[in-house]
Amino acid sequence: MAPTQILAEQHYAVLRNWLDPLGIRIALRTGARQEDNTPLPLFARANSDSGSARVSRVGDGVTPSQTFPLVEKTPGPPHSRRRLPHFETPWAIYAVTIGTRKRRCLSPKARTIVLDSLRYFHNKRYELLAACVMPGHVHFLFQPWPKDRNDDAGNAVFWPLKELLHSIKSFSRHAINKIEGTSGGVWEKERFDRYVRSDRDLEEKFNYILRNPWEAGVVKQGEGYAWVWSQDDALRESAFRRDAETSARDACAARKGASAETDDDTAPQIIVGTHALLYENVTFSNLGLAVIDEQHKFGVAQRAKLTAREPAPDVLVMTATPIPRTLTMTIYGDLEVSTIDEMPRGRGEIITHLLTTDKLGEAITFLRQELTAGRQAYIIYPLIDESEKLDAKAAAKEFEQWQERLRPFHCELLHGRVVSPDKQAIMRRFRAGETHALISTTVIEVGVDIPNATVMLIENAERFGLSQLHQLRGRIGRGAHTSHCWLVSSDKTPETMMKLTVLEKTTNGFEIAEADWELRGPGDLLGTAQSGLPELKLGDLRRDAALMRKARRATLELLENDPGLDRPENQRFRDLIVERQGQTFSHVS
Repeated sequence: MAPTQILAEQHYAVLRNWLDPLGIRIALRTGARQEDNTPLPLFARANSDSGSARVSRVGDGVTPSQTFPLVEKTPGPPHSRRRLPHFETPWAIYAVTIGTRKRRCLSPKARTIVLDSLRYFHNKRYELLAACVMPGHVHFLFQPWPKDRNDDAGNAVFWPLKELLHSIKSFSRHAINKIEGTSGGVWEKERFDRYVRSDRDLEEKFNYILRNPWEAGVVKQGEGYAWVWSQDDALRESAFRRDAETSARDACAARKGASAETDDDTAPQIIVGTHALLYENVTFSNLGLAVIDEQHKFGVAQRAKLTAREPAPDVLVMTATPIPRTLTMTIYGDLEVSTIDEMPRGRGEIITHLLTTDKLGEAITFLRQELTAGRQAYIIYPLIDESEKLDAKAAAKEFEQWQERLRPFHCELLHGRVVSPDKQAIMRRFRAGETHALISTTVIEVGVDIPNATVMLIENAERFGLSQLHQLRGRIGRGAHTSHCWLVSSDKTPETMMKLTVLEKTTNGFEIAEADWELRGPGDLLGTAQSGLPELKLGDLRRDAALMRKARRATLELLENDPGLDRPENQRFRDLIVERQGQTFSHVS
């Protein structure tokens, strides 16, 4: 998933070049395009005439949401690490999915048995929060309870997951085989997702389970489905059981259709898209891996929409905007963080110049020299149109002046309000070298890779943050030639000059991130305030960096040696990380 149309299309084109020879099917899903294994004009060869791309409603032809694979291409599940949790936590709430063996379609009577089996132990061995029995799998959300006895140390002993699931599966298997006159196994291995973090996660999973029959297309919107259960009496009373024979035929037919679509050689195996993957009618079948590029462009809730699925996918988040290492421990402390601190081979040097507006002529002279040498340039503005409230230049008005300044070189204007087909045409001409200078807003901040572009001039540079300026500067220096970035500022105050001087002195993203942190504070950097980073009452993230590292090492060592916090000396930590019945520790992320 990428934040912009251009970046999504670039990823789609690169993946097609790599994976088409292997027969892997790739699809593009954005707000303006839907493509399936077809080349895009923007990334086609200069001498090819691929015509205009087909544009249709996002979501057409995408398989309905299914939470368990209907057809297994190879023996065994492809993501087996999502099995039993590595340790079980008291009072944890688990979302479980169990699929039928050999894609067996459960009859209405069999589904009733499964639902009754789940409800049998409700308020005895666990609390059942929600359940949905589908023709080929079952979802349920439950919280194991403690047994009637304690261990030798006096601690409560909870019903183990393995024992609970064995009871449910064994009880339902015997009953189903008895009424259907069959024998053998009914269930595959279960899959898990543990929720002990927030009420928001719990609510999202709860709603997902209750909506599954309609979202998966087993029944139509407005129709009832008898095998959905929650503790809401009104929901149970509104559900009605359809005629057994008709229900079984319809449910299995719907599942067969979904299987056919999954088996279809044209169904995409990889989907590349923008925010449309979150809000449009795009659904996934057995999502195994979610890759989020430029993750700082997405809000926490947006990322959760893509990653909070059943079964839970592996997640890789990427960003080229450096984050201070201390802050990284705070925001991404639960992730494995990899840092690439080297530039790719063959990249030229980037030299940054700081100018005031009255010396703009120096930059224009240099820019014309580079265009004469066959290079290309970006000229960036903070606004599209002039504003009465802001004293800043705008791209639309300044475009005409740049046409005069750079004549006879060809200039074009690009910003967020340019319609998508025109935007594609502009970028295609710039990529082909037909356009020499691109006057733009920050729409080109990510996803643009033109090795021949060696000059960037940013007007009103004081209007941008250091991290954003660093991102913009990253659009040049992608070829072997030396590149130049001109920061033009109308603000001559010491604070502004100090900020921009950071970029003039270094191209090291981590040094820039640390300087940005010093200037802006952790609460504003990269929107961490809206990511849940609290204002600490006693600690200071910068001053106490060494203490944070020591605490993190101690925590990892503690959980490695005692993952269940079962030792007497570690009991006091349980209240910090566990949600007890009727209590929510909202200060724990």
